[in-house]
Amino acid sequence: EIKEPNFFIYSGRMRLYYGDKIVAKPIIFFVNHFPVLMLPFGTFSVKTERASGILVPEPGYNNVDGKFLENIAFYYAYDDFAEFTTALDWRERTGWEARLESNYIRRYYFNGSFLARYQHRIDSPFVTNKEWYVRGRHHSDFIDRSTLDANLEFMSSRTIWDSSVDIDERLNERVTSSIAYRRPFLSTTLSAGTTYTEILTDNTKQLILPTVSFSLPSKPVYELFTRKVGFVDAWWSHFNYSYSMRGVHYGFVTDPNPSLADILYKNTQDPEGNYINQHNAGIRHTLGLSYNRTLFNWMNFSQSLNGNEVWFDRDRDGTLLVRGHDYNTSTRVSAPLYGLANFSNFKIRVIRHIMTPSVTFNYSPDFTENQRFYSFGGIGLNSSPRRRTVNLGLDHKWSLKFFDNVTSTERALNDILTLNSSISYDLDREGKAFSDINHSAGFRPAQVSLPWFNFRYSTTGSARQDAYNFDILNWRVSNGLNISGENRYLNYFPQEKNVFFTGAAIKPQDTERASPFDDLAETTSDLSRLSQRFPWSINLNHDYSKVVATGFYTSNLRSSLSFRLTYNWSINYNNYINLQRNELISQSVSINRDMTCWKLLFTWSKQGDYWNLRLQLYNIKLPDTLRLRHSDYRRG
Repeated sequence: EIKEPNFFIYSGRMRLYYGDKIVAKPIIFFVNHFPVLMLPFGTFSVKTERASGILVPEPGYNNVDGKFLENIAFYYAYDDFAEFTTALDWRERTGWEARLESNYIRRYYFNGSFLARYQHRIDSPFVTNKEWYVRGRHHSDFIDRSTLDANLEFMSSRTIWDSSVDIDERLNERVTSSIAYRRPFLSTTLSAGTTYTEILTDNTKQLILPTVSFSLPSKPVYELFTRKVGFVDAWWSHFNYSYSMRGVHYGFVTDPNPSLADILYKNTQDPEGNYINQHNAGIRHTLGLSYNRTLFNWMNFSQSLNGNEVWFDRDRDGTLLVRGHDYNTSTRVSAPLYGLANFSNFKIRVIRHIMTPSVTFNYSPDFTENQRFYSFGGIGLNSSPRRRTVNLGLDHKWSLKFFDNVTSTERALNDILTLNSSISYDLDREGKAFSDINHSAGFRPAQVSLPWFNFRYSTTGSARQDAYNFDILNWRVSNGLNISGENRYLNYFPQEKNVFFTGAAIKPQDTERASPFDDLAETTSDLSRLSQRFPWSINLNHDYSKVVATGFYTSNLRSSLSFRLTYNWSINYNNYINLQRNELISQSVSINRDMTCWKLLFTWSKQGDYWNLRLQLYNIKLPDTLRLRHSDYRRG
């Protein structure tokens, strides 16, 4: 759009194939009238729709791979619903990698993606490793409102991730595949699926095949008998029931070289009788009954009864097709107490304090006989002795209402300060029956906005206290600070616009002006557009926890900084520091340079002994073309 473009492509001979492509030779790429790249010939597509073809590879060099040429690729557009990309990465020192990628979508029906990687890696002159990785994602919607989701992921070894620029991928310790089918059923959803997980750290495997779950939300009991309600607030209308079911077949495999039967169903023991590969199956039914009501218009009363019935394929004694059950009950009473303080001549107009004491009684019978049952995949029973506990709680909440001088209105800040304390008493425990006292607090004031910056602070904390000598056993504090604002930057050298883009070339010429000050008004308007406001922010988060008896503590600081140095230069910085060990865990820096149609991006990140360096220059007007990139990384 600018009158004098800051880059252009020159060619001495050029031929245009209408609606297809441009062929030219030679091709010289200029930036600010300076030649930076020359090619003997080239072809460029001018098709407006997707088109198959060869993609531009990315050359580079780093100290690990040596010279490399990445993304030697061919893109194939299949119909309107799918696309395929085959790519090859060649590395001078460490071998090569081949990839196949695909994306597909058909609106309202299905969508998904597929990635396959094969890596031929040279670790030494005499050691060569071959690694592979496959990942697939699929989602389908059916006319009966049911859905199918499949997430499949398999690999030969996690070493295929070692050279990844994604830190989360490089540190991943497990590979998980899952298939889930969901269908509406009885005003809720019936789900069925399977999950397979490989834990890479200890080479173990977990399989859930199948899993079936159904959950009925809480509903009034009277709906089981009638849908016609002819009462307003009858006492029996506050009874509610809920039901859920979960069926699971669960396998845990520790054999480093299991067979398919070991993974799917076969139980294997070592000579000492310990399971190497173990499979269990069970179905759990959970039924809940609750009663909730407000008494005397100020006291909240709730009563609940929950029971579980579980069917197992076997127990620890080897008995097949066994069943067990458990249940528990809970009664809770709470009463919120309100207090208000009004101030008519101050900025703070109202202070509201809500104090809510509560008493809860929990009871579960003796179910030690359930110790003979397995617990797996969310299937299990209570196997503890009889428990009768009384829990005492006290919650405080403070809120403010103050007068806003900017808007001349009253503004409320709810729960600006909270404080919660709780303790329990075990009726079946001899000796010291009181538990430790648990405290938690939070202070979350509103954002403070000033003409040139905004300020936000919050803190949360918790502590555990001995109920008999009132000593603090451990405590934790977390603080968060955010400072943000906007800075005004001037573009002192604006580029003159092309009249064909601004529309001035086709505007009628006015021979008479309404005012002699029109030229001055237009000039002032143009100058105002030269100034823009850009945000900046500083974020600090600090966590501190300590165990008083041992003196052990943890202290971590996370910080980030984002701002513009000038109109065209911006910088972002992030770090994570362990203050206990005085160790910088990770940090990253990114620097951006905007050049109208181009962007220069420099990023550097470090975590432990791994660091990565990337330098990119790409056209932001044509993001899929004319991209130059250099990367470097090192371990140790």
